[in-house]
Amino acid sequence: TATPPTGGIAPRSARLVTGSELCARGSGAVGALASRLEGLNKFYGTSTLVSHTTQEHVRDRFEFRRVDRVAVKGKTEGVDVFELLMLKGDISVNLRKLMDVYENGLAAYFERDWKFALQHFNTVLKYRPGDGPSQALAARC
Repeated sequence: TATPPTGGIAPRSARLVTGSELCARGSGAVGALASRLEGLNKFYGTSTLVSHTTQEHVRDRFEFRRVDRVAVKGKTEGVDVFELLMLKGDISVNLRKLMDVYENGLAAYFERDWKFALQHFNTVLKYRPGDGPSQALAARC
């Protein structure tokens, strides 16, 4: 299985860059988003988070999991963030099913159905102990 690079993906491009390079090159809203994504990697225990815009540009080449919706300075609406998992086609059937369970939990979380969301996050953690996004969202339920 391919291991994703660490850092971030520059918004509005498909070029992979390190988080520090992205933050140094970014300015304004793009720089704020890049900085926020870099910090969120630590919070969620992920290697590479990208914005919805970037995910849309490269989803034909990579497998992603929608992780959460976050606030970003300078934006009035939340920004959906995605975890880069691996190259397209490299994901196992079992991992795809587990990511679907997570995403169902995330949908329940957004609907404020805490019990249902927690059940889904705990299911992911049963089969993938230490899954950072599941741990983070389960703690909020």
